[in-house]
Amino acid sequence: MKKDIHFPKDDEVHMAIVSEKDEGENVWNAYVINTRNSKIDTLLLTSKGYSTRQDEDVKTSVLRRQLLNMEPNTAQKVEEIPEELHKLTNEFWLSFYDGNTLYDKKFTFSSHTFESDERVKVPVLEKEGILIK
Repeated sequence: MKKDIHFPKDDEVHMAIVSEKDEGENVWNAYVINTRNSKIDTLLLTSKGYSTRQDEDVKTSVLRRQLLNMEPNTAQKVEEIPEELHKLTNEFWLSFYDGNTLYDKKFTFSSHTFESDERVKVPVLEKEGILIK
C-alpha cells in the first residue's frame, strides 16, 4: 500500500509554468526542474485540471507520461497548458528515483496562477515564471 511506503522530502526537484512565445503566440508551458547534483530516473508524471466552484464542477482527463531520466541541473518541458485550462486548478503528481530512493511530490497551480504577478526567475531555465518547490 502507498501509505506504507516512506517518501523522503525533496527540495531540489520543482515544477514551473513559464509564458513563452510559440509561432508569435504566448503559450504557457509546464516544466520539471532538476536542481539536484545527481541524475534522477524513471520519472512518472500525471496531470489533471479541475474546478470545484459551486456553480461549476469541471474535470479534465488525467494525462500520464514517463520521462526516462533527467541529468543534474536540467529542465524538461512536459506540457503546454492551453488557455481554456487557465481557469482550472492544474495538479501534477511526480514520482522519481534518485539511486534506489523513491520520491513522490504533488504540485498544484491554482486557477489564479496565470494572472499572478508573483513571477520569479526559474532556476536552470533562467526565465520568468511561476515556480513551485
